[in-house]
Amino acid sequence: MEDRPLSSLSYVVFNTLITELAPSAGSDILSLAGVRIRERRILCDDCFHSLVNPQRPIPPSSVSRHGISDGAVRGKPPIKVVLAQFRTFVDDAVLVAHNAALDLTPLKLKEERAMVRFDTGVLDTLLLSRVVDPEAPDHTLEGLCRRWGVSMRGRQATMGTCLLTAQLFLRLLELLKAKGITTLGQAIAATHRL
Repeated sequence: MEDRPLSSLSYVVFNTLITELAPSAGSDILSLAGVRIRERRILCDDCFHSLVNPQRPIPPSSVSRHGISDGAVRGKPPIKVVLAQFRTFVDDAVLVAHNAALDLTPLKLKEERAMVRFDTGVLDTLLLSRVVDPEAPDHTLEGLCRRWGVSMRGRQATMGTCLLTAQLFLRLLELLKAKGITTLGQAIAATHRL
């Protein structure tokens, strides 16, 4: 896929909410969402969202941070089921996230349990923003939204973050093209150089 033009690919912009802020230290996914982009259009009717039952009590610090309580996930599917469903949804799309390591790490750590692999390629909007505008002082999701006039409404929800990131990603595709970065391989190589 590395030689394919960025404009020809299908993408799934995704976001997770996890119990602790250290994904590699045993955090559990509590919410997983994704929205598809095809032909440079955000397909709001082609999305995925699921709460996840971690099958253990949710720490109070986690509940105060994102509002997902034990009661909210009671009766929801475990991560093994949700990841299998999400992998089917992703299909052959390239994954996109802002600060992707934070969202991808919990998926990768649970792949074996869910008997899936996320191996379709990943683009990080935080790194891509540094590629197209290295002198900008703020590459946070909030900073990019302010700079490019994207409304932050709905930011707290998992799907809301996906939709914001999707809008930013479409803008980044235009800016990458202006810099001569037109293929998936070129975009990945540019972020790796950072």
